[in-house]
Amino acid sequence: MLEARSWPLRNIGTALRGPLIAILLGFLAAAVLILLIGKDPLEAAGALWRGAFGTPNNMAGTLALATPLIFSALAFAVAFRGSMFNAGVEGQLIIGAFLSAYVGFTFDGLPAIVHLPLMLAAGALGGALWALLPAIWRVGLGANEIVTTLMMNFIAIALTDYLVLYPFRLPGQSGSAIRTESISPSADLPSLWPPYNVTIALPLGILCVVIAWYVLRRSVVGYEVRMVGSAPRFAKTAGIPPGRHMVGVMMVSGALAGLGGAAQVGGVFNAFVSPFATGLGFNGVLVALLVGNAPLGIPFAAVFIGALQSGAIGMELTTSISRYLVAALTATIIIFVSARQFSGRRLPWQTVARVRSRQPQVEAEVPADRRDT
Repeated sequence: MLEARSWPLRNIGTALRGPLIAILLGFLAAAVLILLIGKDPLEAAGALWRGAFGTPNNMAGTLALATPLIFSALAFAVAFRGSMFNAGVEGQLIIGAFLSAYVGFTFDGLPAIVHLPLMLAAGALGGALWALLPAIWRVGLGANEIVTTLMMNFIAIALTDYLVLYPFRLPGQSGSAIRTESISPSADLPSLWPPYNVTIALPLGILCVVIAWYVLRRSVVGYEVRMVGSAPRFAKTAGIPPGRHMVGVMMVSGALAGLGGAAQVGGVFNAFVSPFATGLGFNGVLVALLVGNAPLGIPFAAVFIGALQSGAIGMELTTSISRYLVAALTATIIIFVSARQFSGRRLPWQTVARVRSRQPQVEAEVPADRRDT
């Protein structure tokens, strides 16, 4: 029983072991770069830490940045487990955000117990429907979902920009940031840490992570999804319909991304703002890659990336080191993770040594009268 209860912790440790080594190497590379420009790496690291966790305001900012990344990273990871590369998380998040904002400012007068779930459901539905088209094109027409989902991102941005600039534009606005009217207070996400923007979306995202892990690892549907993701031809031979599961995981993926957009609308902007997303979908892909698409590792990786983004501003203000160094650090870490040097695979010379160690056993099994032939 104790061993069974330790499985989730063991999965978390396995998911984080490689990324932790990659993070260490990434920071070492960043330290070398900081030395080359004549700055102190320890001073930069201290400023980065203080900018992310030094004050309650900074800590709340880190958690607020991590919240949508949990949803977008989980969206990518779920699709990837089902043999679908969802490069359209950004667009699905934007569509979900717009529909949730529309429900938020249109259905005024509803009680919060009805309005808030309706707003979140609208965001999930918008993301799911936006992901449905590329899934159908992949299953029905054989279209590459990487290309189609990427193109759907640009369509989502252009469509929502048009809707906010013209039909749903709040009168009297000028400048580059245009927004719809504010959502009703009954659709606002309650704050867990007033007055900061750390809302119930954070535990909701963690709950989605736990549900996704359980479904993928402990259910029949999850087994079929993993089978389709690893061996679609074998799954089809075993009676598992790959097409249906591909469409299903893409819709679930889009729904999770749409929830991330609804969380931003209900907890941060309280409206739909154009331009809305600033790389939340693509950063979510980086978070998922950082932990090898393991759901239980996503919250930790999201907080880490959120801390880098939050701390970069403080580092730039106090040390005059550009915040873009953090972008280079993130890219370096992802490169180390992608190299998969820490996944437990044997190195070439280890494989050769293992084969040679088995050589006498193979010869012993050959009959004596045939060894010289």
